[in-house]
Amino acid sequence: MFLLSRVFSSINFAKIITYITLMKISSKNTLRGCAILGVVFLPFIIQPCFGSGYAIIEQSVTGLGNAFSGGDAGESALVPNFYYAHPAGDNLVLALGIHVPFGLATEYDADWVGRYHAIKSDLKSINFNPSLAYRLSYKMTLGLGFSVQQLEAELSNAIDFGLAGFSLGIPGFAPNGVDAKITITGDDVGYGYNIGFLYEVSEDTRFGLHYRSHIKHTLEGNAYFVDVPAPFAGTFFDQPATADVTTPETISISLYHQPNDAWALMGDFTWTKWDRFRELAVDFSNIGTPDSSSVVNWGNTIRLSVGASYNLSENIKLRTGLAYDQSPISGPKNRTPRIPDEDRFWVAFGLSIYGTENAFFHWAYVHIFVDDPVIDRTESSTHNLKGVYDASVDIISAQVTFKF
Repeated sequence: MFLLSRVFSSINFAKIITYITLMKISSKNTLRGCAILGVVFLPFIIQPCFGSGYAIIEQSVTGLGNAFSGGDAGESALVPNFYYAHPAGDNLVLALGIHVPFGLATEYDADWVGRYHAIKSDLKSINFNPSLAYRLSYKMTLGLGFSVQQLEAELSNAIDFGLAGFSLGIPGFAPNGVDAKITITGDDVGYGYNIGFLYEVSEDTRFGLHYRSHIKHTLEGNAYFVDVPAPFAGTFFDQPATADVTTPETISISLYHQPNDAWALMGDFTWTKWDRFRELAVDFSNIGTPDSSSVVNWGNTIRLSVGASYNLSENIKLRTGLAYDQSPISGPKNRTPRIPDEDRFWVAFGLSIYGTENAFFHWAYVHIFVDDPVIDRTESSTHNLKGVYDASVDIISAQVTFKF
């Protein structure tokens, strides 16, 4: 289940890019995007400008009891983002965003009890999102964007040939006694689009709507088998493999209100159609090699966030926010050790420093509280993994924006 680790996808630091198309062009030459960084609103200046940043994510996924004696499966990761915006007339802005929409990184010890479910799961994605924003009227702006999304994946787990040989009556074979390892790699490029609308109720209040389409992928790569015992070597050997994956569409509604010169309040509601991901099926090129299928039955989710910013001085702004992030996993039987996800509660703190007229610096820290994920998962009708995880996520981010 290498798709869509919400360890990364829920971070939504990439929403800087998602909402770059939601812009307002005013007579004061201020470009305002309905961009929510987690739960933090970011301003943009209507001059040629670019920004880039990184988020360092430390996730901890450990199990309680002997069932999860596989070490800490969490992995640290560096998640970059970049955007560029350029005015092309009084009513038009062109932009390019590059960000990481989805990702996954978990790895267990090779001999842990759940090795037949997962050992390593690694997904890397990058999205190139050229976009434009056009002012329809003083109060309304329309944004359009095109997405080019690349996915790369690596999955590995053990295969219990001891059980297979024992079932066939082969001497010397016993369950859990003869293991092989399979590693599947693949990549693909898919295409999608996004549409945004921004309406300014007043100088101090505005709201935005945003839709980002689903993207279909057919990952093509190879399956590598290691330590396959001789009786099965004619069936399980290195060969090409494919997997169909669809990343979900999202609909977001965002609100920004500035009651006075010091304070600003914001909120966001996002719906994600995760039920596109019902199973992960891998097709092997050799007709004699059994195809792999893992049913997960993910469901659609909502994400609610609220935030506030406070102008501490002319050059310093403080930010904070809260978010509730619903898990798409319906219960213990649909949860896998590749991503032992549960509902999440975010707490975020941020700081912006306007160092010069043309340079802005942003820092943020986020801690994500994760409900203890319970797993009761059976693969191949024989291998059951049952227990409770202890999970949490910490994010440290830094970003710089220049205008010129």
